[in-house]
Amino acid sequence: MSTTDLGNKKIFSNNLQTFIDRQNLTVPQLAEKLGIKYTTFRDWVKGNTYPRIDKIELLADYFGVKKSALVEHHDNGVPLPIHSYPYIPAAISAGTPATVDAITPDQLEQVAIPDAVMGKWAGHSDISLMRANGDSMNRVIPNGSLIGVRKVDEISDLKNGDIVVFDCDGEYAVKRFFNDKQNRTYIFQPDSDRDGFFPVTHSYDDEDLVAIVGKVVMYVVELS
Repeated sequence: MSTTDLGNKKIFSNNLQTFIDRQNLTVPQLAEKLGIKYTTFRDWVKGNTYPRIDKIELLADYFGVKKSALVEHHDNGVPLPIHSYPYIPAAISAGTPATVDAITPDQLEQVAIPDAVMGKWAGHSDISLMRANGDSMNRVIPNGSLIGVRKVDEISDLKNGDIVVFDCDGEYAVKRFFNDKQNRTYIFQPDSDRDGFFPVTHSYDDEDLVAIVGKVVMYVVELS
């Protein structure tokens, strides 16, 4: 950070205005949301005053960026807001289920993804990242995609056709979910343009109940 940037009200106000514009909120709305007096917030935006470090930290946390994104001059524009998410280091099979060893929370690394990529799911604390392998879902999720999985507490939270990651006896897979209430069966259906993939079914009465790890809410594809 350049010493000339420190305390530079104009640089701060320009950066702050950029982040405000990305929020689609007015200055009064954002000030209220953050619990900051409107006139104080307005003076920061106008470049009349410079906030204390604790307020800079508050703003940086809210926008999901480092403090430097607010207080430094950026020749190529202000850095995109970014959040980190736990990454489960086990390939999730989009074909036949793949056995996954137990993973403890302290084994999970964090992967930073720009908010622009995560869209409306940016910053959600119940999102985990996984890697999908196989072609049984290739109409929707190509092989090798990085998928964002949102935790599901109850099967009743799902609707037919949702894409889920499910775990049965330590085997993880990703498929479309259907709840056949008439036949008391959960169906995990592939969605592929290739032959050789078949539904996985579980009766309500199975001793080993299927566990839904989460609902797939987004994916990112690495193009070759």
